[in-house]
Amino acid sequence: MSERNLTENNLPMIDQIVGTLPLGFLIYRADDKEEILYANDVLIDIFGCESLEEFKELTGCTFQGLIHPDDVVAVKNSISEQIAKGNKKMDYVKYRIIRKDGDIRWVDDYGRFVHAKIGDVYYVFIRDITQQHFAREESRRRAKVIEGLSIGFTSIYQKAA
Repeated sequence: MSERNLTENNLPMIDQIVGTLPLGFLIYRADDKEEILYANDVLIDIFGCESLEEFKELTGCTFQGLIHPDDVVAVKNSISEQIAKGNKKMDYVKYRIIRKDGDIRWVDDYGRFVHAKIGDVYYVFIRDITQQHFAREESRRRAKVIEGLSIGFTSIYQKAA
């Protein structure tokens, strides 16, 4: 589908295509309000919502409403910088979200800015990376402990030599 052919009439067709993907997907307006125009069922599930109505209530139906409040400025700045610098108008960011049940999760977000008949929009693929995030953090902590212990060992070894 060509970018210039994205219209509100296409949203049902988009739902047929991306509604079956194993990733969260959304389309939102690239303006000050950042209104969400489309969200698939996987995205709604990532946020722990049972329905589109619950998702809209939780997020205010805006892109900013998806992002943990402490991450909003950094995420928006990163997206703006990447879009301004890249010739393909793509971005990649990681940030936290707050699910309906209050659980904080980590997601990664692959987005693209496009000029469409309905106006400028972003379309975004989102996946929950919480388990990978904490596994990486644990691995980093272990590496630091091992590094700290090995410094002491190296010092003792050098004195004995």
